[in-house]
Amino acid sequence: MRRYDFRGGPSDKYGAVKFHRKRSTVGAGRKHKILSGKRMAGLMGYKLVMMKGLNVWRINTKYN
Repeated sequence: MRRYDFRGGPSDKYGAVKFHRKRSTVGAGRKHKILSGKRMAGLMGYKLVMMKGLNVWRINTKYN
């Protein structure tokens, strides 16, 4: 949702009944393959994330 700026469905608060997000059709009609650039689920970003300020509780010396 955040990757391609998609929007969610209607809220249950405002009368949405039997609404489920689904993938629907993804491939081309004749080529029998998914075209490159099709917006589908996957990784967002390529950078490693480092968390600062976390406390180390213990170090398992058997596996580390």
